[in-house]
Amino acid sequence: MPNGQGTDGKKPILDYTESDFSVPGCSTATLMARSTHHLDYQTFLGLLRDLRVGAGLTQVMLAKKLGNTQTFISKVERGERRLDLVEFVEVCEALSIDPRAAFDEYMTRRESRRPVSRKLTARQRKR
Repeated sequence: MPNGQGTDGKKPILDYTESDFSVPGCSTATLMARSTHHLDYQTFLGLLRDLRVGAGLTQVMLAKKLGNTQTFISKVERGERRLDLVEFVEVCEALSIDPRAAFDEYMTRRESRRPVSRKLTARQRKR
């Protein structure tokens, strides 16, 4: 295998680097939020807290409904522990909230804090 190439001329999967997956003109940071400190994830965490409080549940009460600990709920709400999609649905169900409605609310909050492009505004004026 010359120069790390497989017999088919392709790199073995373990030889790929992050630069092999880069998009021209786009930094890795703009591809996907990886940090719980990212503004989008903070928006998500705010929604989770608001949904819990709105349902009239304490962290302890929600934890019991999920079969988990209050520490788990606290870590999720503080961004120390990320939630995956399955867990998000389980939290919504424990709060008696439709996960689609909760996700729509997240998208509304996310979009409402995004700056509007001047080009977009100019296009809207032409319509």
